[in-house]
Amino acid sequence: MHKYNRTVLENGLRIITSPLKNTQAMTILVLVGAGSRYENKENNGISHFLEHMFFKGAKKYKNTKEVSEAIDGVGGIFNAFTGKEYAGYYVKVAAEEQDTAYDVLSDMMIHSTFHPFEIDKERGVILEEYNMYQDTPMYQIGWDFEKIIFGDQPIGRDQIGTKKLIEAVTQEDFLNYKESLYTTDNTVISIAGNVEHEEAVEKIKKFFQFPEKKKSLSWEKFKNYQTKENTILRNKKTEQGHIVVGVPGYHTTHPDYFAAKVLSVILGGNMSSRMFLSVREAQGLCYYIHTTTDDYNDCGVLSTRAGVDLKRVDQAITAIVKE
Repeated sequence: MHKYNRTVLENGLRIITSPLKNTQAMTILVLVGAGSRYENKENNGISHFLEHMFFKGAKKYKNTKEVSEAIDGVGGIFNAFTGKEYAGYYVKVAAEEQDTAYDVLSDMMIHSTFHPFEIDKERGVILEEYNMYQDTPMYQIGWDFEKIIFGDQPIGRDQIGTKKLIEAVTQEDFLNYKESLYTTDNTVISIAGNVEHEEAVEKIKKFFQFPEKKKSLSWEKFKNYQTKENTILRNKKTEQGHIVVGVPGYHTTHPDYFAAKVLSVILGGNMSSRMFLSVREAQGLCYYIHTTTDDYNDCGVLSTRAGVDLKRVDQAITAIVKE
């Protein structure tokens, strides 16, 4: 098993390092328990919008240009993502440039200003991202599936949120939400690559001087799977039909969690899987098809997705269910 090191600071911040031989690069990931499960109907989408706003300027790097130039200037790459249970921010650089990575990430995470002018500009960006997902059935079908299997609870809502939230969220909303979740006891910093554990711990102590706050918001506990409806249809003029067929799965600590992961590979995880060989190769019903699990702390799903000829949707569903 690959070796990793773990340190928990007095303020609750967890640091994990994973040294890798034969590489001169390193990736720093800041992971915060601040995904869309922490939202309610009224602020659905704030986690994802907040993720965008961290790149819009802080104390040292005052705008998007300065943030991006700092990382691009040393040949690094950086990005972020928002999931159901957490949000992540990462930078990959040559190890010799690690101070720049720590500096940029810490400035973003601790000192972002969320200026109203930048918020208003970013509304347009996120509305276009919203429209992109609406126009891309391969994305939208997954969210529709989670909506039907989880029902009306936070785990069943997508991360992009609603147009109402995107158009109305304020600087105060962002500051309050950040204060409630972006705390040391709710954050993990992980570094992999050309890294020395003790050196990383000292650098994180130096750069990541978070305010002395504790997490003050919890997500709504998973209730149960939705069983009243089992089908959702969305009509859009396309050349291909996109389908998801799935069932409730296991949460991440279930004793059969890894067995379900193996099952998903057997069913549709590669080119020798049952779905690929039968539904695609033998019957020619689709171009893409794959089976995956989506795993959360207290629930999960096992599902198969495919893009099929509009005239053969029923046949494809029958073939998937048979496997």
